[in-house]
Amino acid sequence: MRSKFILLTLYASAMGYLEAAVVVYLRHIYYPSGFTFPIVAPIGSLARIELAREAATILMILAVSWLSGKRAWDRFAAFMYVFGLWDIAYYLGLRITLGWPESLATWDLLFLIPAPWIAPIWAPALIAVLLMASAMGIWHLAQRGAEPRIGFRGWSVLIGAGLLVIWSFLLDADSARTGRMPRAFAWPLYSAGVVAALTVAARTYAVAARSTEDE
Repeated sequence: MRSKFILLTLYASAMGYLEAAVVVYLRHIYYPSGFTFPIVAPIGSLARIELAREAATILMILAVSWLSGKRAWDRFAAFMYVFGLWDIAYYLGLRITLGWPESLATWDLLFLIPAPWIAPIWAPALIAVLLMASAMGIWHLAQRGAEPRIGFRGWSVLIGAGLLVIWSFLLDADSARTGRMPRAFAWPLYSAGVVAALTVAARTYAVAARSTEDE
């Protein structure tokens, strides 16, 4: 378990820095005076290449997560941990190389599939930390001989919560398409999604942990 954790940490950290390096090059091309809104979006073949690069990144995380364990929960935990740490390492890499972002309130273009995702950096950063914490919880339960049990209702809430968070990122997608400044972040949608997911996760962990104490 310790070796797997170290290797996943190294992989996610290296991948995050690699992603930051690519963005450094892109910003030198599109934002020679420094990245800021309104967005200058890639066009034509460059846009297709960027979309393919983002899809390839997700496939890389899925592949290493699948190889990291035999049980579904082990693989799911690995995906959450690598995804979260990759995101944190990405922003740290940009901070080290470019001195950006200036703060957690800085707006960023997060993703392009299926439309531009836009939010202040604290929003994806919080999700990244929560994903890593959830992965740690699953691994901790595994060491105690337990695993989470989430029924249909729980999964429905989690999926709905994830869609709310994504919706909050997509609501202002037109600001990237039309080249204008983003509006205020849809934090009520985002907060509702985060609270709902946290409620299910905390309850699931508590039930699983209690089951090991009763045995």
